[in-house]
Amino acid sequence: MSEADKLWDETGDIWSSWNLQEIPFSESASSLRSNLDKVFTGRTKELKQIFNLLRGRERKRILVYGSVGIGKTAFILEVLSVLQRKSKDTLATYISLPTEKTDLATAALIALARSMPEDEWAQQLLKQMGLVSELTRKTKTKIEGKFAGFGGSFEEESETVNPTQFPTLAFQDLLDRALQKYTRVVIAIDDLDKQDPDRVRQLLHNAQGMLKGDAWFILTGHPS
Repeated sequence: MSEADKLWDETGDIWSSWNLQEIPFSESASSLRSNLDKVFTGRTKELKQIFNLLRGRERKRILVYGSVGIGKTAFILEVLSVLQRKSKDTLATYISLPTEKTDLATAALIALARSMPEDEWAQQLLKQMGLVSELTRKTKTKIEGKFAGFGGSFEEESETVNPTQFPTLAFQDLLDRALQKYTRVVIAIDDLDKQDPDRVRQLLHNAQGMLKGDAWFILTGHPS
């Protein structure tokens, strides 16, 4: 059991001692600022903060921010890994945002479709966008001796993603299907800090409806 697993159990024990399964009120947003003098294995405070947020009732849009290379990706992958192990009613998925032309709704749609390998419609959506199915991707990864973890980037598979005409609607339809099986869907979209700031502002503006919807989102960014 990892340190992060123990912290997840610890936060759960606190609420259980009060006969609560979740926090019955809305929490204010917490700042998960990264510190250059710390390594990931020492991020006990940040892990506790984000685990408490994830145990709440209200859907969250969580920003993990810090300088490039500080360990934001490792941090959110650890969080998602704990959710996958400890919260069986949660579907957790990850994607690294490409540098050009892909909007947040399309990225979220791809991440969600990849996390639903047994859903034929989800895999058909991937095919329509010029991406391999999740089963094919994992088989190819296994043959090549690589690690088939969370979603990942799709830049290696296709130079051009053929977006659906209405990605937000397609995402909501697929999310509704996922929520028939899971209580909660958590989608991490990484590497926004590697984008042009003006583009990030436009991406977030265009994705307001989706970000305020029924999914939980974890985004990474730069403090500036």
